[in-house]
Amino acid sequence: MASDEYNALNLGVGTLKVENDGGGGTMCSHWEEDSFPKSTGSSELMTGFFESGFAQPITRVTIAALDEGIDDYVVDYNAANPYPFTNALAREGVSKVYIPDTTFTIRDRMVELPPPIPSDQSQASYGLARGPAV
Repeated sequence: MASDEYNALNLGVGTLKVENDGGGGTMCSHWEEDSFPKSTGSSELMTGFFESGFAQPITRVTIAALDEGIDDYVVDYNAANPYPFTNALAREGVSKVYIPDTTFTIRDRMVELPPPIPSDQSQASYGLARGPAV
């Protein structure tokens, strides 16, 4: 499904690829940047990098990947943004699409949480036990 949607974009850059570098959080988790060339005027929400001035629409490609990859998802292809999504479309108010003013990765913006409490440990050993009821 995702490959069919990608082919329908007719970008002329080959087949849809998953990111094969970029480090943890990007590699094997996002579309390859080259699959959505900057020459179109936009990128895609599920590429690994948000680049200054390039719109980040969610395309039918990503929606199709969710549709084919996870049985519990109910997807609405009509929720996809047009692609390519140019700044002209943004000015016209066609859809709300994020256009960053700086370049970053999601990993750059993530807040690191402490590790969860292991299931084989008691809450008391982590200071989470309640005292006696008063």
